[in-house]
Amino acid sequence: MNTAEIVQYLTFRLADELYAINVAHIREVLTVPKITRVPRMPPWLNGMINLRGNVIPVLDLRQKFGLGATPITGDTSIIVTEISDVFADDAAESLILGIFSDSVEKVVDKMVQELQQQLASKKVTITLSPSARSWLAKEGYEPAFGARPLRRLIMKEIGDVLTEEILFGSLAKGGKVEISRENNKTTFSYL
Repeated sequence: MNTAEIVQYLTFRLADELYAINVAHIREVLTVPKITRVPRMPPWLNGMINLRGNVIPVLDLRQKFGLGATPITGDTSIIVTEISDVFADDAAESLILGIFSDSVEKVVDKMVQELQQQLASKKVTITLSPSARSWLAKEGYEPAFGARPLRRLIMKEIGDVLTEEILFGSLAKGGKVEISRENNKTTFSYL
């Protein structure tokens, strides 16, 4: 019996680089609220936000890493993280801060990998395009429920179609599938 602990990560982009944070350290993901600037702070410390009465500093890691300032777009999010044991003198203290993200890709890769493992016995392999991955991340996240709706979305948009193809179509004997997102539709290329 395998007793290995499964660890899930939230992946996000800064410029064209992919980063990850253990989901255990994430409190929530927000659309960008009003940020209050703080004088005499380094440029990568964008300011503070009021999150239900708590003052949270917001960092622009993209700027800190020399990738330029984060442009605020419809895809920009703030990942609110909590890091424990930051202060050596008090193990009970934790640091809560917000981090700008160009786009959050959530746990899409992890959940698609779970689907891939289920398909392995049918000799079916899947490849997800960046456009499909980004769309699933955006549509599968709901602030009230986190990433839980993502699993349902993956099953509806991908799993149900592949099940039909395995039972009655192109994947009856196995095969490879490239999944993409074009013209607001999920597309499948069977190889």
